[in-house]
This record gives sequence, structure tokens and C-alpha cells, in this order.
Amino acid sequence: MATAERLINSIREDRASIHVLLWDDKEELVKVVLMMLAGLNSEDIEPLLVSTGPGNLIQLQSLARTRFQDDVEANPQIAAGLWMLFVQQGVAVDIGPWLNGYRRPLADAGGTLLVLRKAEMGAFQRGAPDLASFVGSHIYDAATMLFLVADDVSSKLTRVLPVPLKRILDQLPGEHPSDESVERWIESMRPSSV
Repeated sequence: MATAERLINSIREDRASIHVLLWDDKEELVKVVLMMLAGLNSEDIEPLLVSTGPGNLIQLQSLARTRFQDDVEANPQIAAGLWMLFVQQGVAVDIGPWLNGYRRPLADAGGTLLVLRKAEMGAFQRGAPDLASFVGSHIYDAATMLFLVADDVSSKLTRVLPVPLKRILDQLPGEHPSDESVERWIESMRPSSV
């Protein structure tokens, strides 16, 4: 069973790769995102909602260009950061070919974490076969993750999501967990003072 810790470590160690995080329950997704923010340098994370809206596709194209050789010098921080691309539910078939066309920049520099609903994985693999081959074994499921992490990560957990991530998560289906339940979960994750 893959843990959140394993996902964090895999991203840290293999920065030029593509990882996939599958989810069904929004509460689990929010917790994994909070753990990722605590385990990685959150300033190096560039989140983006990927949907079929024209504005979203233009944002994806602009982001991908930051990793083309000519543009890396102009924008090195974005180019080297981890891209966290949230694929909107129901668009994996349509968006797959677009993502497939950007497989090289998605796998370069800081790497990419594709976040998609578990039910969308088959459509994603059909729509983006070359990109799916880049993913390889870097597929993680939020539902099967044991929320156990090292003390240095759990001590940095906070219930506050950065505004760009909160806006994206608001657009995904499901209910956000309450502040109280997130606070209780964070307390349960903190290292015990024995």
C-alpha cells in the first residue's frame, strides 16, 4: 500500500517525471494535498485546473512553454517547480490528446503530478497513451494511502490551503472537509510528545 510519504519521497527524488494521484473522495484528496504542501516546498508548486474551457487550455499552453529551452531562462522558478495539474472530471478523453502533446515539458525539470478521478484513468490512458507511458509505476491512490508521514512533515501540517489550490479544489466535485475535521486529523498526525 502506497503512503503519502512514499509519494512525497518519489517526487523529491525523481523531479523530472510524471506522477499520477487518483482520487474519489474529496476529503481524502484535500488531506493528501495538505500533506504534499507540508512535505514539499509549497512555493515550488504550480497548480492548474485542466479542463476543456478555452482559458484553461491557454493557461496549460502558457505553462508548458515555460519549460521549453528558450523560456526556461526567462522563468526558471516556474520551469523548475512541480506542476500539479488537476484534471476536471469528465474531460480526460478530450484533454488527453492535449496533455499527450505536452508530454516532454510535463516530464522535464520539476516534474508533474496529474490529479484525476479514479474513474477517469482509463479514458486518460486512451487519450494520452504516450504520456501514460511516461507515468510508468508512479500511480498513487488517495483512498489507499495510509496517512502516516515523518515527524518533520506532520509537524508542518496546516489546514490552510493556498488560495490558488483552494479555488481549484472548489471546482472539483464533492464537499470540502470541515475545518474541525481537518483540525482533528492534523492533531492525530502530530508526533506524540512521549
